[in-house]
Amino acid sequence: MISLINVKNKINYLTLERKMKAKLLTSEEVRDKLIDRRLSYVADKCGLTYMSLSRIRKNNGNPSLATLEKLSEYFDENK
Repeated sequence: MISLINVKNKINYLTLERKMKAKLLTSEEVRDKLIDRRLSYVADKCGLTYMSLSRIRKNNGNPSLATLEKLSEYFDENK
């Protein structure tokens, strides 16, 4: 049986993805894309800190939804 919370979360995710210009990347996808990037440059362009991107790349902690949104849009524009 599917819980109401799971359905609501899926609807919220789909609504968020429609509002965004880009597909929302998972933390694993972001990690993979950060491997060959200069973190200071990406941080500056996204309005994030170098340390937050460094933690994501090293797999220390999970990025917030807002961080994933910013990085998803950045990677969509800078493939």
